[in-house]
Amino acid sequence: MSEAHDGHILTITKILYHLAKPGLTCQIVYTMKEKGEEEIESSLSYMQLDRNTIPEIANTCMYFVKNKQDWKFEEYGKNKDDEIAHKYRTKDLKEIPKTRKILEEPIQFEQEVSEKLIKNVKFIQFRFFTSDGKKAIFFKKFTGSKFLLKEKLRYHVIRAGILSFSDQNMVDLPREFDCILYGGQMLIFNEANFEELFDYQEIHEKDHREVFKTLEKADYSIIELEKYKEQCFHDPQKLRKFAAIKEKELYKMNLSEIKRLVKVRPVNSLHIDSAAKELEFDTVHAFLDFFNDNHLTSPFTKTNYLSQSKSIEST
Repeated sequence: MSEAHDGHILTITKILYHLAKPGLTCQIVYTMKEKGEEEIESSLSYMQLDRNTIPEIANTCMYFVKNKQDWKFEEYGKNKDDEIAHKYRTKDLKEIPKTRKILEEPIQFEQEVSEKLIKNVKFIQFRFFTSDGKKAIFFKKFTGSKFLLKEKLRYHVIRAGILSFSDQNMVDLPREFDCILYGGQMLIFNEANFEELFDYQEIHEKDHREVFKTLEKADYSIIELEKYKEQCFHDPQKLRKFAAIKEKELYKMNLSEIKRLVKVRPVNSLHIDSAAKELEFDTVHAFLDFFNDNHLTSPFTKTNYLSQSKSIEST
């Protein structure tokens, strides 16, 4: 096993030890939307958790971490294809943008779960503190549907912002988490939600501009390129694909290189007019699939596949 692999296994082990320590305290911190129909005083609000409630929440978090012990990992930013099963990403906290407003101490203390709070919550953080000051933070994207449901597992406000379990109306306890911060390392299990939390929008917009700027100067033209440019810019799911597109650099190919490529691996959704030096894609999805290298051929059956989720076995 590599030194990096051992290091991240050790991080997961330390998180499990952290959650099992006696005297654990916990805050639930609400990361608030910056813009809403009503103004909010701070980007972070919080409630304390009742001490008798903490073990149940800690056990839920431990269960999540234990189920990820056998997952493979790789550094965030490599092989950026979406939703690769049983793999998580890692990132040094120092390399993550805009952490201060997410990780600073919350100022606003909530004493009740109001409609205003529910409407403005973007993410929930469970911050677990040991008696020696160490902390582990579990992040989960929030959806308003988790409130005001009557099922078995709940926690709710009993007094002055102190939360405890109850069968009354409150919030579902998350079973899955988007990322975990411990010891200066972020373990990322849902990249899209992680990027939304730490506002990677500006980074994706920069990648988008660079790709389209290059395509606009190519020795060929793409029919409806301007339309694709607008569609991708205004769709978060499409926009985040440009990190992978930029990494693979297929958008830098000239017309001769593209023609040689599709001669080896035909792409039915791409039509080339050599005389007019034009490329036409059937849809914006076909455009993204081509430049994201999603067209694969099996070396065993020679079958052509369109694959949007890929894991690199060897290079």
